[in-house]
Amino acid sequence: MIIESLIFGLIASSALVIGALVGGRFTIPKRVLAGMLAFAAGALITALTFELFEESYHRGGIWRAALGLLAGAVVFTVLSQRLDRLAEGTHRQPRGSETRRRRRRRDGDGTLDRVR
Repeated sequence: MIIESLIFGLIASSALVIGALVGGRFTIPKRVLAGMLAFAAGALITALTFELFEESYHRGGIWRAALGLLAGAVVFTVLSQRLDRLAEGTHRQPRGSETRRRRRRRDGDGTLDRVR
């Protein structure tokens, strides 16, 4: 029984390890990565909602369950937006090609300004 549980645990968590290896080896375009993360987040939220909503419906009725679902959605959205703003605030300095672009403008090379 314990060995069986370990095997199922290894199989279930192998997707995380494989995904980390692939992500470390290959560069995925940002739009594709954003779509994949949005799908994964939606799947997780949907699974949690169905699992938790049914239990709250049986314990407290439809109105309490709906109110709890709405409150949870509002809290999730507000916290997500605040965390996004907080993360943006810590990365205000230009990186990579943005640094080169600004350096060229400052040095008087207008080629990038015309290409843009």
